[in-house]
Amino acid sequence: MMEISSIGPILDISESNDNVESRHSKINSVTQQHTIDYNNPPSWIRITDKMRITLILYGPDQGKDIDFRSIQTIDGRRFLPHWFKKHLPNSETIDNNWLIYSKNKNAQFCFSCCLFEYRQTQIPLIANRQEGFSDWKNINRIEDHETSPDYRKYFIQWKSLEARLKNSQSIDKSLQNAIFLEKERWHHILRANLNAIIFCNKNNLALRGSTSEIGVQGSGVFLDIVELLSKYDKTLEEHISNHIKRSVNYLSPTIQNEFVNLLGQKVRNEILSRIRNFIDFIITEEKTGEGLASDIMKKLQDDQLDIQDSRGQGYDNGANMAGNYRGVQARIQEKNNLALYIPCASYCLNLAGVHSASNNVEMKHFFETVESIYKFFSRSTSRWTILMKTLKVSLKGHSDTRWPSKSNAIKPLNTQIKEVYGVLQNMIANSINADTTSSAQSLLKNINLTFLFYLDVWNQILSQVDRATKALQMKTLTLDKAARLIRALKNSLQEFRSTEFEENFTRASTLVTTLGITNTAMRLKKKEKIGIYNMSTTELKKAAMDLAMKYEKDINGAEFIDEISDFQHVVKSIIPDHIESATVLELLQLIQDYNLKESYPNIEIVFRIFLTMPVTAATCERSFSNLKLIKSYLRSTMGQERLSNLAILSIENEVTREIDFQEVIDKFAAIKSRKVKL
Repeated sequence: MMEISSIGPILDISESNDNVESRHSKINSVTQQHTIDYNNPPSWIRITDKMRITLILYGPDQGKDIDFRSIQTIDGRRFLPHWFKKHLPNSETIDNNWLIYSKNKNAQFCFSCCLFEYRQTQIPLIANRQEGFSDWKNINRIEDHETSPDYRKYFIQWKSLEARLKNSQSIDKSLQNAIFLEKERWHHILRANLNAIIFCNKNNLALRGSTSEIGVQGSGVFLDIVELLSKYDKTLEEHISNHIKRSVNYLSPTIQNEFVNLLGQKVRNEILSRIRNFIDFIITEEKTGEGLASDIMKKLQDDQLDIQDSRGQGYDNGANMAGNYRGVQARIQEKNNLALYIPCASYCLNLAGVHSASNNVEMKHFFETVESIYKFFSRSTSRWTILMKTLKVSLKGHSDTRWPSKSNAIKPLNTQIKEVYGVLQNMIANSINADTTSSAQSLLKNINLTFLFYLDVWNQILSQVDRATKALQMKTLTLDKAARLIRALKNSLQEFRSTEFEENFTRASTLVTTLGITNTAMRLKKKEKIGIYNMSTTELKKAAMDLAMKYEKDINGAEFIDEISDFQHVVKSIIPDHIESATVLELLQLIQDYNLKESYPNIEIVFRIFLTMPVTAATCERSFSNLKLIKSYLRSTMGQERLSNLAILSIENEVTREIDFQEVIDKFAAIKSRKVKL
């Protein structure tokens, strides 16, 4: 439903130039507020010539975006979306663009017949603007109407008038030319304003200032950008000049919200068809798994997403999210057992590091010493100044729960331990004060052979873990790549333990001698490597059968087993050199490139399910960083709808850049250039 009177005032400025007014006087003389519901023919009470022109230029609003599943007749039948198409004998389809489904009436209407008055006594229901056709059991009557002489006559009249209007060949040619010129002017102005709004949203800048006046202090970022653009755009400059002369608001908050919401909804509709994209922030006061699961289900329903289509879910390892019995993932699996829960790979690696260090007393003491050295210097400006005169890279603290921070703390200390040790000795020798001297002496006692050995070892371990953690947070990560990264990290750490410890011990012993530290005896333990074996053919088939039983709604088990045996030979013949290293994504691409989908449909489905499994929740976590930027202290009163739309434009800025907003601009430009008297 479109309300001309409410959307019309966007950029609420009217032409004041005499030449412009004379050129468009014919349009302004017929201006009158009115509302047209393009999807509801019963509301078209009286079709005048000007209203007919308006309807034709706007085109039929077919109602394709309506959720037909929620609308049924008494007998349980409902309209089916595929009725918008006509199926030809050769299997091709043609759009029935003359067909309108009205949600208010729950009926079909013929757009071309509703445009013109029927002269016959008996009017078909589908051509009756007040009734419409809703006998879904006898939907084949639509074809009868389409072959009727009256329909053909009115359809030709519709298309003929539409062509004349587009070519400015109608009786009111001068009016149409004026409308076209006005539409082009508004198209130009709206494009500039739209780009300014998108720029502000992508950079998390507040649109509003303390005034709606252009060129004055406090006008805000948006109006300042528009003013800047007007210096290089004559049309926009004239438009702003007329605005200033009339002293009206350039962009009212209501219209600004409509613009932002329309842009946000367009981006949201685009990403609903994609995977791993931000959709919305949800306000919730729930903390339990049951309450959070209920909120998630409601959000999916509001966005017309069916939970039965889900094949994966991913969260962090919090008990209310990952709990086996009462967590969110368990509640959702009760609704759909195919929505497999996969914990965040990066978060799991973080937890593994935290627990591995906390379970060993010596490791806890080591990290406490590292943190004590940092705090000793950072809590005193004088000590920190003395330290930074010696070091090239500053020391950093670490967190017990955020594992990557340990790498940032260990690396600078390991590379500059000689300098840190020397600064501590100088502080003791200079006796700055009793507290500094006693604390420095305590730290020097903890810096021994064991500490230096652990410092060198953890520096190498954490460097590898940090690289793997960053790789596991990639947005394009798939489950097989994550498994390979973790397996590679595990193998690397096992090899490091078997071969590198002696070198670490040698370096630590040399450093102890250099610093004059009393040696401490240490004993190294060696551990054998753990081997990796490949699955046999029997095990592979058994795993395939288990998978087919799990996803029996998606794949045929018997066909899947046969396809696997044959697919192995096909892959070996196409990519014999790197078949063992081929990823699932590469194999799926191979099926697409060689048009093998018809031969291996079940394998193709399995690959798609596998690749859509969530691997990391890092992208979701990053959205909260944007939330802090968008809803700042100065914008604390922002409403939920505006926040969601600003967030989706900012977070999914790549999608925002890809989408063509021409349709949005055309709609607003058409409304501003044609206020119709009905």
